[in-house]
Amino acid sequence: MKDAEPQEARKKRRARRVEVQAWDEEGFETTGLKRKIRFLRFVKTITETVYVGDRAKEQTATQEVWVVTTLGKHVPASVIWEMIHQRWDIENNGFRELKTKWHLDHCFMHQTRAIEAILLFIVMAFNLFQLFLFRRVEGFRGLNLTQSMIVEELRIQAVCLDTPLFCLLE
Repeated sequence: MKDAEPQEARKKRRARRVEVQAWDEEGFETTGLKRKIRFLRFVKTITETVYVGDRAKEQTATQEVWVVTTLGKHVPASVIWEMIHQRWDIENNGFRELKTKWHLDHCFMHQTRAIEAILLFIVMAFNLFQLFLFRRVEGFRGLNLTQSMIVEELRIQAVCLDTPLFCLLE
């Protein structure tokens, strides 16, 4: 009986190829808009060769993205593609973090203005915390610490203080 192949060896044997095709047309007119619009269609094809034992299996996945914009041809399609990916990073990291760790999906009040005020406070606190982490914590990215670990460390240090926190604010 063979020993199972180590995970790192499997990763090294995995081949991945990403190809992006773009179709870009401009000059379309639409009702109610004085500027001409531009249509872009991106097709991303990911081909992966996965090895199971001694056999290679090729898997292909395709993603299609359509974009309608008023940006002219002076902005290349490659820049628009990068903007889309940066937006995905924001959605995957920022909004997921707000929902799971900051409880943005919980309704604390039921009056419209109260909901709006609480949401704004949560988003402001989140932004201030992100600024603190990335601008004031030296080498945060290189520390291999999650944001939750930093919060827990701050909480522990605050509890261990000889002086209560509210006295420090005076």
